[in-house]
Amino acid sequence: MIRKITATLILFMLLMVSFQTLPVKSNPTYTETLKLYVTELDAYAELELKGTNLPINKPLSNFKGLSTILKTSLWVAKTETPLNFYKIGLPYLPEGAILEIQYQQDADKVSIFREANLVVKTFQEIFPVHFQKLDFTDYLENFGKDRFLYYSTIDFDSFLKVYSEYIPKENGGFLDLYDQNVYKNSRFSMLGIEVYEGKEIAMRLIHLPPKTTIKTVGGEYLASIKEAFGYQNLTVSPVADYSKIEFYVPSSIVEEVVVPNYQVEPFSKIVGFLDKANVYTDIFIKFTYLPKPQPALSVVKYTDPTNWKLGDEVKIIVQISNQGIEDATNVQVDDKEGFKAISEMATLIEGSINQTFSKIPPGSSASLIYTVKITKIPEKNFLELKPATIQYSDCSGLNVYRIYSNSFIVGLNTPTASLIPVVWPERFYLEPESETPISVYIINIGDEPATSVKVNLKTDKKIFSKEIETIEPGEWVNFKFNFTGYGFRSVYDLGDLVSVEYINKVYGVSQLFKVRPSSALINIPFSSFPEIKVSRVVDKSFVNVGDMVTVKEEISVTKFSELGLITLYQTIPQNLKYLGGDYEVKPEKSTVLYKEFNLPRMNGKVTFESRFKVLDFGTYVLPPTVILVEPPSTLNIIFYGKTLTIKSPKLVVSKILGKDAIIQDESLSVTLQISNLEDYSLKNLKIKDSIPKEFKVLSGKLESLIKEI
Repeated sequence: MIRKITATLILFMLLMVSFQTLPVKSNPTYTETLKLYVTELDAYAELELKGTNLPINKPLSNFKGLSTILKTSLWVAKTETPLNFYKIGLPYLPEGAILEIQYQQDADKVSIFREANLVVKTFQEIFPVHFQKLDFTDYLENFGKDRFLYYSTIDFDSFLKVYSEYIPKENGGFLDLYDQNVYKNSRFSMLGIEVYEGKEIAMRLIHLPPKTTIKTVGGEYLASIKEAFGYQNLTVSPVADYSKIEFYVPSSIVEEVVVPNYQVEPFSKIVGFLDKANVYTDIFIKFTYLPKPQPALSVVKYTDPTNWKLGDEVKIIVQISNQGIEDATNVQVDDKEGFKAISEMATLIEGSINQTFSKIPPGSSASLIYTVKITKIPEKNFLELKPATIQYSDCSGLNVYRIYSNSFIVGLNTPTASLIPVVWPERFYLEPESETPISVYIINIGDEPATSVKVNLKTDKKIFSKEIETIEPGEWVNFKFNFTGYGFRSVYDLGDLVSVEYINKVYGVSQLFKVRPSSALINIPFSSFPEIKVSRVVDKSFVNVGDMVTVKEEISVTKFSELGLITLYQTIPQNLKYLGGDYEVKPEKSTVLYKEFNLPRMNGKVTFESRFKVLDFGTYVLPPTVILVEPPSTLNIIFYGKTLTIKSPKLVVSKILGKDAIIQDESLSVTLQISNLEDYSLKNLKIKDSIPKEFKVLSGKLESLIKEI
């Protein structure tokens, strides 16, 4: 609708058409979960609703026909989320909306793009978002090869209003927590929608509670659902399939659990289920970050012999030793993945591929032993035996750990070098940026020498390597490193961070092997993330078509020494042309700008400039600059710059004369009409006109300032 106002100034305002939501009033089938994440004494609370018949399923019903899309995630953040989210598995986001579409890599490309476009279109029809594709994801390590990423600016309150229409509030239970009165001191900071293969949908509401964890006597802390969500009495929804509570407190030692029907999962995760007959006044756990006596298991997997032949009866041994200072209880040893790899060539004739030991005291050992008979030799010379899995708890049963054995190589009718690596730290709990020595023990249990042996240790900052020329059969060596962790993750498994490579030469042919050491866990409860400050400004927010705009960025790192390469990525919106500056254009992606550099010194600053030409009317959003820092090498940490908006408003300007012709000394009225065809107001417009030298102004002005159209 266009409304015309005539005066000295005539303006047009184009009103945005509102959309309607279509909530479903029938009771949906769903599950509900309250989650409480605690890291570094900061608490983050989540209410998750998941099901196949939520109200949101109806507008997203066309997703059921998608054949190439595996998972779709829409996350909206009111402000940039804390870096701590990296440690607890929550998305780290800039302010705005991020849409991630994960697809099958081997699917038809045309189908992938068609279905991804349908997903984008559907979300844009439901919510107040307008997405643009971020094309730089191909250049992010371990990310982007099987997914698309899109960004949109948001009005968070407007988004929350639409989002609220799809919350099945009439079902009670945990949904009583959704009442905005509960959150008057703690509004939601993140809203999410996740769609799994077009069927099951999860709505995830995350906020920062008004209080963090509460310290109690004896150095313990209390993580309370009541404190986090602010409820008085908690009940279960009568229509939910189940109502679940989850606590996730990584790197802690759990001391007390007051959670109904709870189960303990590895790495300080407590899961409980509520009974429908009860009303709960509080649900909580107590924990500490202080190092306390705990079991610490080392594990070695090996075989006898290492050269397998048809008809051989081969023993496979998984040996577990308790190197800690407390009993390990309920020790579950499982080698099903290892056996699965040989199941087509071997038959189990004695023992079992899994076993549970009730207790392994400090200084004691136990072994899982089973025997297989080789019934078939495949057409290859070597085979890698996969690691076994071990899960155990402390005496309280409230702290559960999961570790893995080493992998190793056996020969098939072929003599081989077979290295067994074991890694072990001097300390299991560290402060961020502190150091502990670690040892990597390697023994060759094979029949041939291993040559060009290389051990790599990946830390938060760099990769360290050590080499030895040869390890003879029966010989063992010890490599020593110093490990420094910065707490980018809560638990570091040295089995994941150490790798062993070597050359096996048989019959004149050299082959490179890579094996994994056994697990050893280092806990770093607190972190020391880099601190990167980004200032990003544009010289003009409102421009004419054809104008040039300049974007300047200042980047400084105020924490974290010895930084490696820093890479910046920008996405260019359509109808903006890059004219030049400090960035380069990716040859294969003309919409992606990048800049690689190293900071010359700690606390140093660098400034970069990029210039663009506006090719058409419109509103152009420059998404947040994505900043990658190398190191860390153990985790991809992304930092974000500020979002910028450039507007080239479409104005129609016309001049109306009172007469078509005049004679000398006769007056002429001139009216200037301006039509604003955009869906937003324009402020502080400077109007300037001119007249021929034969005319003079009798009344009115040639220049004017319009405060708002």
